[in-house]
Amino acid sequence: MRKLVLFFGLVTAGFIIACEDQIGSSQAESNGEEYLIFGTFHGHCLPCENTMYKVTRTDLTFDDMSLFPGLTYQFSKDGQLSTTDFNNSIQLLDLLPSAIKEADKEVYGCPDCADQGGYYLEFIQHGEIKRVILDTSDTEDQSEDMVNFKDAMSVIIQIIGA
Repeated sequence: MRKLVLFFGLVTAGFIIACEDQIGSSQAESNGEEYLIFGTFHGHCLPCENTMYKVTRTDLTFDDMSLFPGLTYQFSKDGQLSTTDFNNSIQLLDLLPSAIKEADKEVYGCPDCADQGGYYLEFIQHGEIKRVILDTSDTEDQSEDMVNFKDAMSVIIQIIGA
């Protein structure tokens, strides 16, 4: 039942984001591969268990790391997740809103300031690696599209991490 509720929440969030932010152009590619690294982190613990996911048009892998930021990931086929998890996660590539793709800063809110963690995103935009870190709380500097995407991403992380 829990997964069913999460699935419907994901579909609803995806619908809202898709309606509000029509993505007309495809994202840039790195080595012929478009990707999105996403996950949650908590930095006020040692060692921390942070999991980042990397979704491409062909697969979904994960990397468990003990410190954030872990800008050198260990994504491997051994960390490949199920087809169902891939199908849920691939939506994030298409739903990534322009408010995040064209973000003028890297950090929104105060991620992990109160030990609440944060969301990490990394992707290619205009041929360059772009990183965006979002507070788990909805803050004034996060647009509605950012909040909606963050909500959809949270649901996907709950589904694939369960």
